Amino acid sequence: MQHTQSDTNKRSAVDFLVLPAIMAVLTAEHFSMYLSGYMLHLLPQALIALTIGYAWRRPATSVARLFAVVIGSMLAVAALEVTFNLYKRVPFDERGPLTATSIMLLAACGITAAKIYRRRMAGERFSITSDKLIWLLMAVGFAFLTVDEKTLIHEGVDRMIYRGSGMQHSAFTERIDDFIVLGYAFIGMFSLYWYRREILRFKKTITVLAAGFVVMVIHSGLDMAGRPDFVINVLHITENATQIAHGIDMAEEILKLTAETCFLSGLMLALKDCTTAARK
Repeated sequence: MQHTQSDTNKRSAVDFLVLPAIMAVLTAEHFSMYLSGYMLHLLPQALIALTIGYAWRRPATSVARLFAVVIGSMLAVAALEVTFNLYKRVPFDERGPLTATSIMLLAACGITAAKIYRRRMAGERFSITSDKLIWLLMAVGFAFLTVDEKTLIHEGVDRMIYRGSGMQHSAFTERIDDFIVLGYAFIGMFSLYWYRREILRFKKTITVLAAGFVVMVIHSGLDMAGRPDFVINVLHITENATQIAHGIDMAEEILKLTAETCFLSGLMLALKDCTTAARK
């Protein structure tokens, strides 16, 4: 019993430390830039990290409250980034605190999916044919997305395709990376459909994940639209086209984190159901 309690305490410590550790590393990477904002972005980020950590340890926590806290804190980070110019080129670029928040959320999704897989297996041996494998695949998928968000793998693939194919520069080649991200969403939806027998056990989770995918598709559409050429040629707006495109980019970044929050909330609902079922 003492060993079990010790293991529980260790897991509790990890749950509360993993996201703050990610937050600290990402902040240290751009310390001088963030210092100009008095490190205020750490306050809402810490609130997100602690709220998620608490939800991991207490799955009965209201998921609606978690969603509200994460969305509110995310908007606070966005406001601080714009107010204190915490970016290299444009607001919400890859070096800003909003991107760091996105990395935290994606990592949290992966960890939550791994926790669900662990509870669903409950001592069963690994099987490649098990429908429960979807949770492990989701954990791996979100781990990849976390790395992608940090290292911009999709943009690297974009450049490889562009250079390797010999395509001429065009509106399409400008958006290859956007299509890659959209492809991520469709891979996720296909995976859920393939393992639908397992997913259908979690009715509330399905609804929230579906909402996340809808928001993600809208985000991808805005991402493709966030180019001056789109504003000029499609929206027929020539004045301040670049500024309008930047505004669209900012909106799609907010939607991206909203989608990630939906994914996290859906996974938390599944974790809650797993924990409740295990206690019966």
